[in-house]
Amino acid sequence: MKLGKDWIDKFLQIENPSIISFREYEGLRLIAKIIIGGSVAIFLFLSFNIINQVSNIPYFLYSSYFLVSGIALVILRFQQYTLGKIVYILGLATFAFSFAVTAPYRTGTHIHIVLLILIMMAVLNEGKHRVLFPVLFIIYMVYLASSFPGFDPIERRVFSQDLLQWYFFINTTVFFVMCYLVFWWLINLHKTYEQELQTRAEQFSRQKDLVEEANRNLDRVVYTVTHDLRAPLNSIQGLLSLSEHASKEETAEYTALIGKQVASMKSYIQDIVEYNRNAKTTVTSQQVVLADLIQEVIDSLKNLSDTPIHFDILASRFIILKSDPVRVKVILSNLIGNAIKYKDSSKTQSTVKVVVEEKSSIIEITITDNGIGIGKEHQAKIFDMFYRATTQQEGTGLGLFIVKETIEKLGGQINVSSDPGQGSTFRFTLPA
Repeated sequence: MKLGKDWIDKFLQIENPSIISFREYEGLRLIAKIIIGGSVAIFLFLSFNIINQVSNIPYFLYSSYFLVSGIALVILRFQQYTLGKIVYILGLATFAFSFAVTAPYRTGTHIHIVLLILIMMAVLNEGKHRVLFPVLFIIYMVYLASSFPGFDPIERRVFSQDLLQWYFFINTTVFFVMCYLVFWWLINLHKTYEQELQTRAEQFSRQKDLVEEANRNLDRVVYTVTHDLRAPLNSIQGLLSLSEHASKEETAEYTALIGKQVASMKSYIQDIVEYNRNAKTTVTSQQVVLADLIQEVIDSLKNLSDTPIHFDILASRFIILKSDPVRVKVILSNLIGNAIKYKDSSKTQSTVKVVVEEKSSIIEITITDNGIGIGKEHQAKIFDMFYRATTQQEGTGLGLFIVKETIEKLGGQINVSSDPGQGSTFRFTLPA
């Protein structure tokens, strides 16, 4: 999870936050806030001393903070993140130690050493703490030793009672603000990790459901395919056995029946191939002139009918669809093929009408026929795998299932309206 680029990213010259781990990224942002916050605090300290005309202002120590912060910032801007953080923490530790051992206990300066530990734990990744902890521990031990009389590694400063009170107020206020900043960062980081964990758990659950659904479909496909292919194979085997002792006329009849069974198996296998292709291959995107593609599909299918069918195409060649042309052709072939296959032979004229309309950000394609229609009790199930609404024509029950799966994979939707004996209308949409 990454935050958008803002003034802190620009301050650190982070051009692409996505290439940095989330914790590293947030740690850098925290360091930037501490550098800025510390600089403001030091400026306030210095201003306070100058306004109150304090005689022993440690200009060198104040300047050292800005120097260390500047060096650390330059290193960070050169993307040497671990080195930059270590330089800043070591410099800050030396700065805090120097102030702590030169100022009386009542100023509260010593509490910033505790703050250093918190900052180190927050901004350094796991495993990097052992690099700094020994150094901080030594600094802390020297600070403890300096509390005993006679051990003064740096000359101590003298403060009036008023200055002691003011220094205590300023130091505790800075400590509170910095602690709040660090703890708020840690809490926010923990909350983000919780949200990320929950998101991944939900994704895993969805993927698990998809895998289980895929396994169920696979079991169903295997069972149905073996069952449905066995029947034509048994029929072919029987016809071959009969043809061994048949007359010439009977042999010709048996050969025609075998050809019909082979064609049925070929169609079945093609449906399985289309189903697998839609599930496995990635979606491509090309510009498709729908009017041309529809005409191509009709030209390849119109010979399926033994009687003439009137095709009415209402599609402008200016309507361009940006989608997967192979998948769009599969959709059109199945729907137009069904309109031809399930025509109503009792009618004097069989018609198939294809209308293409561009509406806002979608393209709507409507395929209407005057065929046998679909009963109301079947319409909710015709897109299910292996479901067949009629036995008038042989079919696998995969065609409309593939159509729906393919349309949804392309980001569209499909619906059907039909009346038995009147015909059917399939309407589907695809993103333009």
